[in-house]
Amino acid sequence: MTGIPTPPEVEAEHHLAAHVRQALATDPRVTELHVSVAVDADNVVVRGQVATPERRHAIETVLSELVGLGHVRNEVEVLEA
Repeated sequence: MTGIPTPPEVEAEHHLAAHVRQALATDPRVTELHVSVAVDADNVVVRGQVATPERRHAIETVLSELVGLGHVRNEVEVLEA
């Protein structure tokens, strides 16, 4: 069955998502708990809302350090004041 992830791949995706969530929650540049993290194949997708463009950029920086910029889709939106 081509295209359907095997259980080890699914497990690896869950571990990567958990690792990214922990990094976003604990990295002092970000400390962001209100974003969702999903892993789609080799890409990390982050969604949610933050208060400032700087916070959005910090999220992208942390993600690129963890998984490489080519594997990040930052869909985080900045709230309008």
